[in-house]
Amino acid sequence: MLVKLFHNAVAGNESQPDAGHLQRLIRAAGHEVIYHPCSAASELDWSAVLNQPCDLVAIAGGDGTAGRIAKRLVGGGVPLTFIPLGTANNISKSFGLAELSLEQLIAGWSRARVQKLDIGVIDSPWGSRYFIEGVGMGLFARTMIDIDAKDALAHLESSEEKIIHALRLMSRRLEAFPARQLNLTLDGKDLSGEYIMLEVMNISFIGPNLFIAPASDPADGLLDIVLIAERQRRDLQKYLTSWRLGTLCAPELTTYKGKHLQIEWNGSCLHVDDEAWPPADASVPSGSALIDISAQMHALELWLPDGPG
Repeated sequence: MLVKLFHNAVAGNESQPDAGHLQRLIRAAGHEVIYHPCSAASELDWSAVLNQPCDLVAIAGGDGTAGRIAKRLVGGGVPLTFIPLGTANNISKSFGLAELSLEQLIAGWSRARVQKLDIGVIDSPWGSRYFIEGVGMGLFARTMIDIDAKDALAHLESSEEKIIHALRLMSRRLEAFPARQLNLTLDGKDLSGEYIMLEVMNISFIGPNLFIAPASDPADGLLDIVLIAERQRRDLQKYLTSWRLGTLCAPELTTYKGKHLQIEWNGSCLHVDDEAWPPADASVPSGSALIDISAQMHALELWLPDGPG
């Protein structure tokens, strides 16, 4: 089997395997490998790279790398898989891949099972974009943007420390974060109200391993709409504390499933996966605008090594 390996060598920390080690493991499992280094700062000739034939695309890195490359594979008909090397690894966690060793992951490709994967689509007056994890407004979006602006996790070395610190910052902000009016319509049903946080989920995890959509099915063509109102402030605080202490308890939060969510945008910041939205260079309307969010069913084919559930 010919494997095309995309590898972000700066993902995670210094203990992660290097390019040579990954390629040796792939060859030892009986496969040929084409190696492409990639990072947030690198630019590949994507038209040339994606036209190279292969049997499997393997993406080694964190969620940013995984999402960035997976979105480019939509409609290409080539299966993909993930090698989690990042901080949160939300995508890999949602499919059980983070529970396996490198050797188990790579050796399992020969007998992998196929998992269809939906991809989310956000349409707005300033552009459209795919998402793998989710889209959101409110507490998490604001915390994420502040962390990025202040580079608040740069002094921490391990992935565990970064996740714990991010959860702690989010927990502190939750204490006084106000609920705000959001005007929402899901498949024609009005869900408008005052909310601390809105997350539109395609998989189970987002951000610093926020396990907010445990019942998410990434192949059902539906999105999980998680809404946290004032009455659930204490519940969310309890879950944040539990996750920070390492207990992966499944939350009981107000959640709706649907195909099409419309948001009346009034200037509030959003996130699309791990990026702020609208982009800094976007031409944004001065007044309110309508945002449409939907799921493209079975947009990708994911190979899961024998083992994860």
